[in-house]
Amino acid sequence: MTVMNWEVTMKIKSLTIIAVLGLLSAIFPLGVVAHASTWSGSGPGNVTVFDGTTSNPQLQYLLQGPDVWFTEMWDFHTIADADGEIELPYLYEGFHAWFQVRVFLRAYVTHNSVTTFFPLVDLGPVDCCDSPSGGFSIPGTATLNVQAGDTYGFQFGGSNFDEDMTLLGTFTIMLPAEVSINVIPKKLNVKKMGVLPVVVFGSADLDVATIDLTSIRLEGVAPIRSNVGARNLRLKFRAQEIVSVLGEVDDGDEVVLHLTGNLKEESGGGAIMAEDTVLILKKGKK
Repeated sequence: MTVMNWEVTMKIKSLTIIAVLGLLSAIFPLGVVAHASTWSGSGPGNVTVFDGTTSNPQLQYLLQGPDVWFTEMWDFHTIADADGEIELPYLYEGFHAWFQVRVFLRAYVTHNSVTTFFPLVDLGPVDCCDSPSGGFSIPGTATLNVQAGDTYGFQFGGSNFDEDMTLLGTFTIMLPAEVSINVIPKKLNVKKMGVLPVVVFGSADLDVATIDLTSIRLEGVAPIRSNVGARNLRLKFRAQEIVSVLGEVDDGDEVVLHLTGNLKEESGGGAIMAEDTVLILKKGKK
């Protein structure tokens, strides 16, 4: 292959990847979100930010030119509104060309003007064609302890030394989608030996057929049966398995049951969550 043919081939490949990633971002930019937070982002080149108020927080970047031969970085952050532990599932995907490709990602928390970093990804430099050369997709979860008023978020980026002087990426916070469920009945007898039915309601934002049934858990317990209907998903759990994970409970206690799961990969793979309350009944109660 001549040098010119090689250059043309690389250009075609890079344009194809850019088009595909752009299409994916258009199809699944985001998914449904449970708790909207306002995120801000910045960095070199063309930057697009979805702040999390109507969709999953996301930053998209495109930088072209010789600046990519040096380490470039983008910042994506928000401010904590309460003390506690924040769990942030993320997906970092992109294309940093082919030769001497580097990709990095780190989380951080800034408290009282002091910033603490938590390294998550540090790949490269790599040549064609092992990832991240030729494109990358990196899922993960960062767990951060924050206090109200802290700034927390992510810094990510990389470099290359390729004639295709491109850094293209999309970083998405995969917040759980909040769905509606109904646990039937609303009273849970701790001696109940049968099944505990749960209905997951579909909506304009959620097609229950897109839920990965193997991922569903109620208080960590998998369903024993499932039935996907036109609008709703019906699940059945062994009642005693649920009771066993609740621990010590008293008659008349109101207990919140939490359901978690994920969408199918072809539907974006985002997390879902829901909860419903049941009244605990002890032996002899009906």
